[in-house]
Amino acid sequence: ALDRRSTALVSLLAACMAMTLINPLALWDVGLQLSSTATAGLVLLSPFFVRRLRRLLDRSPAGLRVLGEDVLAVTLAASLATLPLVLYHFGRLSLVALPTNLLIAPVQPLILLGGSAALLAGLLGQELVAGALLWLPWLGLAWTVAAVRWCAALPFAALNVGAFGLPHLIAAYAALGAALGVMHRRGA
Repeated sequence: ALDRRSTALVSLLAACMAMTLINPLALWDVGLQLSSTATAGLVLLSPFFVRRLRRLLDRSPAGLRVLGEDVLAVTLAASLATLPLVLYHFGRLSLVALPTNLLIAPVQPLILLGGSAALLAGLLGQELVAGALLWLPWLGLAWTVAAVRWCAALPFAALNVGAFGLPHLIAAYAALGAALGVMHRRGA
């Protein structure tokens, strides 16, 4: 509307502000905290991880590229960004989070796109088409649930970290912010 280039961080801030204006208690909603922090991590950290992983994989056998550095970079970025919040709220460190996310990441577009297409078909009065399209997100969700349950059942899937209080949370994000500042100054 202002004819200016948009940025993801400004859009994220606007969305968070709108949600908290509608419901100020949303600030204490763990889901909002995790999703907005993960999104900020994707914006701020994933470009760094993509560049680093591409450099690393350029020197490795071609077979390592099957996974795709973008999926790994996005998973690393979101995981690192949310780790302090997870420790703060739940007091547990998942040792299987990264491989679990890599297992479920490929089916998430199926869930989103299939569900959106089914919703649109339903809104257009095409109930049979919508019902058929809903099999796509169902398959993706079934895979997601099965993969999460399997990984969570592995021995030593998570560790209790004990008390990770507000001072630890602030220190963790201060350290992450400092690291981002250093990377930005180096042009990383």
